Amino acid sequence: MTVIDQILEALPPIQDKVVIHPLSPAEVDLIQAQFEQPLPPYYTEFLRKIGLKQDLVWGLNHKISQFKDLGDFLPSNDYFQFGDNGGDDYWLLRFGDGEDRMVYAYE
Repeated sequence: MTVIDQILEALPPIQDKVVIHPLSPAEVDLIQAQFEQPLPPYYTEFLRKIGLKQDLVWGLNHKISQFKDLGDFLPSNDYFQFGDNGGDDYWLLRFGDGEDRMVYAYE
């Protein structure tokens, strides 16, 4: 059982107070096509089971248009922004690498 499954399993007592809106496989594919790279498997699982329109974790992207090409200011195309701190600091994940579960910060 994954961490996401454990979270979903614990939701029933508060389900009426929590928003989740899983993405369809086509919507996840749209995000990946935008970058022409695969998202990490754990993040695609999050998108397919929790989604972008959610209120479980503050600061995460909440619409597809928030996924932007960061190549103009990052020295590597290996990362994508999946959220921010409400300011100019971005939270990044590494593309396609299911082993690297580190959250990177770009300030």
